[in-house]
Amino acid sequence: MEILRFIVDFLTLYILIYIIYSVFFNKNRKEYKNLKNNDEIKFFIKAYKLDMKKTDYSELLKTLTITNSFIIAISTTIVLYIENYFIKIIACFITLLLLIFVLYNLIGTYYKKKENEKNV
Repeated sequence: MEILRFIVDFLTLYILIYIIYSVFFNKNRKEYKNLKNNDEIKFFIKAYKLDMKKTDYSELLKTLTITNSFIIAISTTIVLYIENYFIKIIACFITLLLLIFVLYNLIGTYYKKKENEKNV
């Protein structure tokens, strides 16, 4: 029963965060020419040396929106089930860093490989 509650909390948070992220944060970032408004995409492109002539900007934006929503939702859901505030802070910090590092690395590698094979 506890696992079901965890899954329901996660899905609720994920959907809510995804909607908020899509509506408020990505509203003005739909086109590549508006990249100056999006620091996370600029960092991602520079960190993984992506060629934006070969990479579809809107697909990358959607992928990062889904990923960021997942990272925030899973971190928040985990923290909801911890009682001690000190442990909450440490768990959230470790979870965020770990998920960002692993998921961004996977996405960066995926897009770089796809870019090398053909146009994305």
